[in-house]
Amino acid sequence: KNAAAKPKVLRLEKLKLLNGDDISGKFLGIKDGNILWQHPSFSGLIQVKSADISEISLFPSDAKSRRHNCTVELVNGDTLQGDLIELSETELVLDTWYGGRLKLPRNSVRALRPGQTADRIIYEGPDGNPDNWQTGNRNTGVQMRGFGLNQLNAKVVPARLAINILGKIPMQKAQRNGQNWRYVDNGFNCSSSGPLLGRRDLEFPDRCQIEFDIQWSNYFGLGINLYADNIKNEYTGNSYSLRMDHSNVYLYRISNNSSSRIGVNVQSRMQQPKTRAHVAIFIDKAQKTITLLVDDQLVHKWKDTNAKFAGKGNGLLFTSRNSYPMRLSNIRIAEWDGNLPQAGGGKNLGNGKDDYGKFKNDDSISGQAKNIREGKLTLATSFAEVPVEMSNISVLELTNPVVKSTPKAGEIQARMRARGQLTFHMQSWVNGKVRVVSPYFGTADFDPSVFQRLEFNRHVPRRSVGNNIFGP
Repeated sequence: KNAAAKPKVLRLEKLKLLNGDDISGKFLGIKDGNILWQHPSFSGLIQVKSADISEISLFPSDAKSRRHNCTVELVNGDTLQGDLIELSETELVLDTWYGGRLKLPRNSVRALRPGQTADRIIYEGPDGNPDNWQTGNRNTGVQMRGFGLNQLNAKVVPARLAINILGKIPMQKAQRNGQNWRYVDNGFNCSSSGPLLGRRDLEFPDRCQIEFDIQWSNYFGLGINLYADNIKNEYTGNSYSLRMDHSNVYLYRISNNSSSRIGVNVQSRMQQPKTRAHVAIFIDKAQKTITLLVDDQLVHKWKDTNAKFAGKGNGLLFTSRNSYPMRLSNIRIAEWDGNLPQAGGGKNLGNGKDDYGKFKNDDSISGQAKNIREGKLTLATSFAEVPVEMSNISVLELTNPVVKSTPKAGEIQARMRARGQLTFHMQSWVNGKVRVVSPYFGTADFDPSVFQRLEFNRHVPRRSVGNNIFGP
């Protein structure tokens, strides 16, 4: 019996101007320094001056992409994915699906992370509409329901689209009265205790990473149910419940409506004067581990010693646990390759004088990385030249120092698939090819479907938007 095919949802791309305005539609390229933009409410193409643009959010097809076996971090903080072909005394050679063979000067490479492949994105948003998220309230008994009039879908009429651009679609009464979560400026706001925000259609992989940004006023209390088979209440069903506030974080196992704490409470690293943070949760279903990072710093790794993984569903549930204003945004759910991000913010993992290799079993070795060929690293140490299989390495850090650069006029910073980032100048975007110029690998033609966001004019101060946790 064949499952019914899911309807394809139209995801409108977003153009944001420096003055804070934004327009939905479709990005069609760049011509004579102008951005070509199409919108169903406007006849013909719109040409927008690139000097007035803050960023463009894209939703490209993934038909051409493939997974790579290495992530490369450059000295300026940019990251690229590719298949590692060779590292010599002078250059690094990568083969990529999006830009062909790229040759980078060795002195531009800060670190290599073998085995970190492209992560399959399960969900990223909310951007432009609240998608299939639902809200309710455990304290008042309000059942979970969609966001109604805030929903923007593929069948919306052009006039409705124009109204949505202006932000004038009215909210349901339940969203005005503060008893539920509200969808505001591409995020979810809450200012009472008990409101629920969830969805149960996420198709979690066996290894998953869940990330979001959180803002709060004074204090906050948030419950997060993972792999939930019930999103009606944080205490029922089968899931893992992460409960955090500005001081502490706890993990509970919810099994057959019964809860038990796993491990001890730990500090959340979110005390005042902090009022915002980036939260990342990494779940390994087979190992029954849940790891929490806050602002890229490891908070704790829990391991469930029970025989079976508690979560039995594809639901994610957020619960507001006190009445202080709180905002969630930039929610991203993706398949995880099992490697935790390296914390440190540009600090050397080794001594800074030698190349440094860290093995997957957490052992390490220092020396001079002579070359990498056919998957093998030749490392000259104080006692001998040692051959090392790159498949055993989690990170190879070279001694090249970090470069702190100031954003320049005409420079674009792109967010790429698999959390890549590239800073470049663009020569053209036509006929399915993007010609970029990098100070590290020169000129290359990229497939445009590798780009997910383009940030323009980073040297110009931004108007602060999307930060109002009290809502409109």
